[in-house]
Amino acid sequence: MQLLTYVSKIVSLDLAAREIVVHRRSEGGVQVLKTRLPALITVLEGINEMRFASLADMFRAERHRLTIWSKDDAHIEDVTKIGLKGSPTAVSKVFAPTPTNRRAEIIETQSGQPVDLAATLVAKLLSRHPDVALAINPSLEPDGRSL
Repeated sequence: MQLLTYVSKIVSLDLAAREIVVHRRSEGGVQVLKTRLPALITVLEGINEMRFASLADMFRAERHRLTIWSKDDAHIEDVTKIGLKGSPTAVSKVFAPTPTNRRAEIIETQSGQPVDLAATLVAKLLSRHPDVALAINPSLEPDGRSL
């Protein structure tokens, strides 16, 4: 079974040909993928508009019996590759980051040109992290300025 992850859009679905075409988010942009069905698809948040079922559909859904696949149904022979034992990762701790009360800072530049913006941001970063500035250039003052 094919796995399509980070799907942002289903472009086409041809049940007769048993094919699906999707847009998938990737680091470099968007990939267009086409594969045979059946496929397992994970989607990004917001791929569809929220819809609510009618009362009759809710009752019908409640009575529906789910199909539960066993390892044999999925043709999995090596049980060390599934479940908790087959997971390559282990979560040791789950926590929410500590909220901070810091506000965003507006940094003014001379001209608004990209080169001016870059220079201003680098100077600001080096002034906040003088150890990094000294590691880059030992002849810098603690505020990131050249001697």
